[in-house]
Amino acid sequence: MQIASLDLDSSWESGFVNRPNNPKIRYCYFPPKSGQAKRLIVFIIGRNEFVEKYSYLVDELDLPEDCGFLTWDHRGQGASEGQTSHCDSFDSYAADAQMIISHINKDDAPYMIIALSMGALTTLYGSRKGILKPKMAVLISPFLGFPTKKFPAWFTKSVSFIMTKFGLNKKYIRPKGIQPAERFETNDRTNNKELFVRMLKSPYSAKSVTFGWLNAARLALTTVHSSNFISNLKFPISIVAGDQDTVVSFVSISRWVNLYKATNKTYPISYTQISGAKHEILGEKPEYFDVARKEINTVIDKFVNS
Repeated sequence: MQIASLDLDSSWESGFVNRPNNPKIRYCYFPPKSGQAKRLIVFIIGRNEFVEKYSYLVDELDLPEDCGFLTWDHRGQGASEGQTSHCDSFDSYAADAQMIISHINKDDAPYMIIALSMGALTTLYGSRKGILKPKMAVLISPFLGFPTKKFPAWFTKSVSFIMTKFGLNKKYIRPKGIQPAERFETNDRTNNKELFVRMLKSPYSAKSVTFGWLNAARLALTTVHSSNFISNLKFPISIVAGDQDTVVSFVSISRWVNLYKATNKTYPISYTQISGAKHEILGEKPEYFDVARKEINTVIDKFVNS
């Protein structure tokens, strides 16, 4: 893996789009070598992340010459507008995604999605009403459940609901949203020190979630764990997760995969567990990253030849 600068080079195109009465969202687009895109890879990042963090992926993946690569900063993250780590509903994330894809993909070319953590939940949730229509998806360390040690069920359900009901949805669950300082030796994200240091160099602020975000995530998780919802998913899914992930619930990922296998008989699912890997698999040690990269490239090949 070649660690690129945190600055995007001149090959990238970027801009801002928004819907009326909504924050401006920064998108970044890596155009295909052939000129006009016949297909598109949509990369949906996780919470508290930013486009530059993963800019090296365009050199690490087997991108076809006629395939564009699109990503963006979620509302309240990176260079996008909005309150940090807050939303009232995952409908907002899904609508932002649809807006950005439509803005770039004016010819309605087919696209696949690579999604990380919260981006994976957004992908699934956004497909429920046909808002997002990928041909296939790779979900990396998907946020399919809260880690119970950090977010006990009574807290995510009762406290987030009550705080939201009483109009305190924009308040952070930590005082002023301040995150505790991180050290590599005790971090729960990656075993790769070089990329851990890269994460800390972010020019953008990170905060804990709000009670509104917590309640919105709880409702979105309830939706995507419905057997009726899963049975109606209309694209093949590949999931990659590390068995040392404590940022999201690793148990919930396995449970969701088993429910999918029992419920959706039309579209296949594959599940790759990486022994020893933490949450940031695309920022992990080379031996872990290479497993994920191989799976992503396999799906890209299927997408190109579908």
